[in-house]
Amino acid sequence: MGERMIAAARTSGIKITLVPVFYQMGNFGTGPLPHQRRFISTSVDAYCKLLEATQRIVKNDGQAHLGFSVHSLRAVEFQDVIRTFQQGPEELPFHLHIAEQLKEVNDCLAFCGKRPVAWLLENMPVNERFHLVHATHLSDDELRKLAATGANVVLCPSTEGNLGDGIFRMKEYVKSGGHWSIGTDSHIGLNPLEEFRMLDYRQRLITHHRNTFEGDGANYLICEEIVSGRKAMGVNFGNHFALGQPMDAVVYDACTPLLGNTSLDNILSTLVYSADSSKSLGTLVDGRWIVKDQEHISGTEIRSEFSRVIREIGIRQVGIR
Repeated sequence: MGERMIAAARTSGIKITLVPVFYQMGNFGTGPLPHQRRFISTSVDAYCKLLEATQRIVKNDGQAHLGFSVHSLRAVEFQDVIRTFQQGPEELPFHLHIAEQLKEVNDCLAFCGKRPVAWLLENMPVNERFHLVHATHLSDDELRKLAATGANVVLCPSTEGNLGDGIFRMKEYVKSGGHWSIGTDSHIGLNPLEEFRMLDYRQRLITHHRNTFEGDGANYLICEEIVSGRKAMGVNFGNHFALGQPMDAVVYDACTPLLGNTSLDNILSTLVYSADSSKSLGTLVDGRWIVKDQEHISGTEIRSEFSRVIREIGIRQVGIR
């Protein structure tokens, strides 16, 4: 699967970070379900073999990076969660889904007497290498302590909304100095501007305040996402506009009526709060146009092949009950 994902990234012209996931059980203290067996690693050693195999294929591709992950506390035995982090390469980001849904929190309490984030903070050296996906349901104590660790919460607003997970305590977490980035998870939504708006507007709705962040909210959203998002991908960099840095960018049309008549002081706010994907001129990777005027350089071939495969496997024809 990792090899095919790298091949797909190469075909589409983008860079990729593979994060092989350790998935061992179906729930706290419960064996895997039959439909989960295709992606189960039975032990830390079995997962390490998967990680090592992935590391080899990443090294053969100049545009690929690597992270490693335990899916969640419910999916791996607690001692194996600890061992996986201890044995994992120190230079790689570590990903973990946690406290996504209330059921997960309640199941964890019933299993060990601790909430998931509380258990993690008490039993592991949580620091800036940790990228905790969702962390939707935090107690006051968990929020304060997690923010102080330097860990990064990976928020997936459209997925969390689609699954009814809940609303992350963004305003309080940011005020406590916590770091975050955005991800896609189930790929239900892929527009970063939309994800930013969802993050901000949810906070406004539950706090009844019109300003979620101090100062320039749009500038904060973009800068925090770039810095923490790169860390989550295992990509270290300083100033991304410095000489020698790869020219990877989404290019927006500065001549659209709103962007073209907005001062530089307000340009990011206009982009985040009023623009959409139709305002994008395209995408640059290493200074080369991959998408230009909203048309991918290999778009015709990719669309044709994608449609053929989807029809062949019949995945979109299955009824929902």
